[in-house]
Amino acid sequence: MSYRLVVVAMTRVDWALSVATGAAVVGAAGVADGVLVHPAMRADTNRTAMISAIDPIYTLFLII
Repeated sequence: MSYRLVVVAMTRVDWALSVATGAAVVGAAGVADGVLVHPAMRADTNRTAMISAIDPIYTLFLII
């Protein structure tokens, strides 16, 4: 096995581990959010996110 193939293989393994670690961290954060964050707070956050998404469209509508 040449040096280049070893480097490519190690890079791919490292990338796969990074993706798996990232998914685990995001998953753990999601579980913690579902368990620890009060549903009312989560609803408020969702409403804020929805308003943030709609606001630029509404602003564009006002400009037109």
